[in-house]
Amino acid sequence: MIFRLSLLWAMLQRMNRLPVMTEKEFYGHLLRYGCIPVSSEGSHFKVKSPNNGAVYPIPVHGKRDIQRGFMKVILTKLGIDIDEFIKML
Repeated sequence: MIFRLSLLWAMLQRMNRLPVMTEKEFYGHLLRYGCIPVSSEGSHFKVKSPNNGAVYPIPVHGKRDIQRGFMKVILTKLGIDIDEFIKML
């Protein structure tokens, strides 16, 4: 039980270090990191990870902020380490 709580606390601390940014800024940072744009459908762009080849859709709805938890999910699915991503910013 204590181990699970400490693991959860560590995950929350890492998530809180992600800065607040718009969906468009996040998409731009993913491209700078090395993700390859695959296609776009409406307001969603699909990017391919340079690490594991996974393809994942990224919402780009203009100036709306992307939630930190959703950023973490996207980075995890693409195989991008959160600490590396933060250093690249």
